[in-house]
Amino acid sequence: MEVNKSGPSPRGQQHRQAGALHLQDASADFAITKNYYIVFQPPVYTDMVPYLTGQTCAASCVRFRAGSPTLVHVVPRPGSEAEGRGEAPRKFTISPATFTFHHCSSRLKRTTIDLTQGTAVVTPAKQDAYLELPCINDVHYGRQHRYVYGYSSIFEAAAIGIAKIDMETSQSQRFHPGWGVMCLEPEFVPRPNARSEDDGWLLCTVFDSNTCTSEFWIFDAWQLPSGPIARLALPDALPHQLHGNWSSVYHGPAQ
Repeated sequence: MEVNKSGPSPRGQQHRQAGALHLQDASADFAITKNYYIVFQPPVYTDMVPYLTGQTCAASCVRFRAGSPTLVHVVPRPGSEAEGRGEAPRKFTISPATFTFHHCSSRLKRTTIDLTQGTAVVTPAKQDAYLELPCINDVHYGRQHRYVYGYSSIFEAAAIGIAKIDMETSQSQRFHPGWGVMCLEPEFVPRPNARSEDDGWLLCTVFDSNTCTSEFWIFDAWQLPSGPIARLALPDALPHQLHGNWSSVYHGPAQ
């Protein structure tokens, strides 16, 4: 189901593929374009027993099905030009298999799906950089976009920074918060009357493991390496969280 500013949209569709997208399959995300929903079904499953018994983290519970390809499901969106042309859902294979939790994530491999030739090809990015929990300017959601933002793990410093990737030039900008400081999922907020796709701010919550405190940081997306332009101390330390969202409307208690 699609949701817009007015609430749930009547545009929605159920698509079932035999043997696909069971609960144990790790299809955590999907992509969307003007005409299609795109769902990656990697040949993996989750064995959560070690996590539930405290032996390992959740990400370490992913298991590969050796020798199986990744399946890509391309489903026409209701009311789209693709549906108007009478297109049916299609399935593509990628072999050797690839896996990602979030699109635009991991090491920025790009998947090109050619509907005419019936192929799906994965191309490595020109720059090698860890990126997860990605976001873009939501004004460009489902459309061509140039910039991707996300958190970038700095393993040697036990830290998590923020990165901005230019998908046209493969150049990146990064901010390193310091030893033991972890910036969580960023959210891009466009500036009113923005002059470009990347004209806005990046917001994120931050946990400092050195002091066990949390803050809310605001970055100028044009000057990410310069660090936050505002830091707000939070009254309590926040646990790690996976996803957030920005709203220009206040939804808290009446003031």
